[in-house]
Amino acid sequence: MLSKFKNKTANDAPADDKHSPSDQKLQSSALDAAPTKKPFMPPYREGSVTDKRRSVLHEGIKIEGNWTSDGVVEFGGTITGDLTADILVVTKTGKITGTIRADQVMIEGQVIGKIFAKSLSLKPTANVEADITSPTLSMDMGAKFNGAISMPPQKTMI
Repeated sequence: MLSKFKNKTANDAPADDKHSPSDQKLQSSALDAAPTKKPFMPPYREGSVTDKRRSVLHEGIKIEGNWTSDGVVEFGGTITGDLTADILVVTKTGKITGTIRADQVMIEGQVIGKIFAKSLSLKPTANVEADITSPTLSMDMGAKFNGAISMPPQKTMI
């Protein structure tokens, strides 16, 4: 159907056509200009965060015991026990009393206990009362921390 409009010229238009030749030109150029949008697909990278399993535990979740995941954990609930994950995000509503073990940890909420991480980031809303063992630590202004920090070389971390 579109090819009919593209190939028509002003001389080819029938006399009883409701559209003037200039209208046809506008219609066909508007149709030609409409790009076809493809949905966004992030690039595939083996071993990237998008490859990992993701668990989201919201603020209504309460756990008494230990939680282990081999993926990404976004924790906004309350746990009394140990939490182990590849990547852990403790949201503003998250409250952990126990030991955290993870490669990467970002804390926005409250942690009381011990933290073992290869990389640890304390955000402005973080409230941490823990002994930290991590070769890499960043603390934003406003984060509250009380405890001891041990920063061994990266290669000695488990």
